[in-house]
Amino acid sequence: MPMDFIHNTVNKTLEDVPENILSDLLDEKLRAQGINLTKDKLKELANRVLKEKVSEFSLDVDTDLKEIAIKLTDADMKIVLAKMEAFLASMPALIQGMLDDTAQAWLESLKRRWMAESERQHNQLDEFRERLADRWGDGLELLKMLVTISRDYGSALNEELRSQGGGAKPITFDVLIKLHARSCQVFEEIVCLLSNGFADGAMARWRTLHEIAAVAFLVHRHGDDLAERYLCHEAVEARKAAIQYQRHHKDLGYEPFDQDELDGIEKRYAELIAKYGKPFRNSQGWAAKHLGKDDPSFADIQEAASIDHLAPFYKMASHNVHANPKGVLFKLGLAGQSNILLAGPSNAGLTDPGHAAALSLVQISSSLLSLNSTADYIVTMKMMQILADEIGDALIVAHRELEEEERPPSA
Repeated sequence: MPMDFIHNTVNKTLEDVPENILSDLLDEKLRAQGINLTKDKLKELANRVLKEKVSEFSLDVDTDLKEIAIKLTDADMKIVLAKMEAFLASMPALIQGMLDDTAQAWLESLKRRWMAESERQHNQLDEFRERLADRWGDGLELLKMLVTISRDYGSALNEELRSQGGGAKPITFDVLIKLHARSCQVFEEIVCLLSNGFADGAMARWRTLHEIAAVAFLVHRHGDDLAERYLCHEAVEARKAAIQYQRHHKDLGYEPFDQDELDGIEKRYAELIAKYGKPFRNSQGWAAKHLGKDDPSFADIQEAASIDHLAPFYKMASHNVHANPKGVLFKLGLAGQSNILLAGPSNAGLTDPGHAAALSLVQISSSLLSLNSTADYIVTMKMMQILADEIGDALIVAHRELEEEERPPSA
C-alpha cells in the first residue's frame, strides 16, 4: 500500500466536494422539469458550471422539449456553500474514521502475509550471521571462552568463601561477588549484540560494564566500610523512585504506594542520612566520604578507580545511550560511511566494543583476587589477561580485512 494513500484520498475527496454538491442540486432542478440524467452526465454538467462560472444556461437533452433552461439563484448558491461548510466541519471526524479503518485494514493485511515475511527475514538474518561469523568468528569465540572462564572462576570463589562465611571481609565479598555476577550477564549481552551485528548497542552495554569495573575497584580498595555504604545506598535510589512513581501513578493508570510503605521508605532514608551524613543523599553519595567530595560524579569514581584513561571510550559509548546529535551522526557499524543511514545490523565496528568488554571483564574479575589470592586463582587471572590480548588481536585482524575490502580501487 503506497504511503501517500490517505493523503491522496483526502485530497481527491476535497476536490470532488463542490462537484458532488452541485451535481445533487442540478439533479433536483432537472427532476423538477422531468429530466433524469445519469451520474456521469450530472458530474459533467456540474464541472462545466464550475469551470465556466455560469449561473444560467440551456441544456440540450434527448426529449420532446429539446432544450431545458437552468438557472442557479443566489439562494441555490447559499445552499451549496452551506453544504460545503457542513462537509468541511465534518472532515476531522471523517479523516479520523478513515485513518482508523485504514490502519486496521493494513494491519490485518500485514498479519495475513506476516509468516511468509517473517520467514524471509529469518533467512536473511541467518545468511547475515553466517557472513559475520566468517569474518569475526575467531574473536567472538574467544569472547565466549573468556566469559566462561570468568563465570567458572567467580562461581568457584563464591562457593568457597560462602562456606567460610564470607572470609575476612564479608560485606566486601558480598558486593564484589554480586558485581562480578552482573558483569558476566552484561558481558553475555554484549556478545549477543556483537554476534548479531549491533556494534553500537554493544558499545552502549560496555558503558555499564565499565561502571561496574569502577565500582568494583573502589570497593576492593576501601573494603567493608565503602561496601556497606554502597549496599545501603539502594534505599536512597528506592526513595527517589517512589517519589517519582507517586507523582505519575495516575497518568500511568496504576495504584499509588500504600502510605505505610512510603513511611517505611522515608524512615529508612532518614536513618541513613543521619548515619552517613547529608552527602549520602546524592546520586553517588555512597562514595562521598572516601572520595572527599560531597557530590561526586561518575568521572570522580572513574578517576579514583584509576581507569579514567578509558574516559574517551566511555564518552563514545554514551553517545549510543543518549539521544544527542553525536549518537545520530556517528555509528561504529557504518565503518566511516557517513552517507548511509543504519537502521539494523551491520558487519562492521565490532573491534572497540569487543576488546573493551574483554578488558573490563578482566578488571572486574581481578578485583575478586583480594578475596582469596591462591595460586590457582592467580593463574586463572593470567589466563584471562592473555586471552583479552588475543581477543584484541583477532578483532583488529578482522577489522583490517574489512577495511581492505571496503577500500575503493586505486585510480
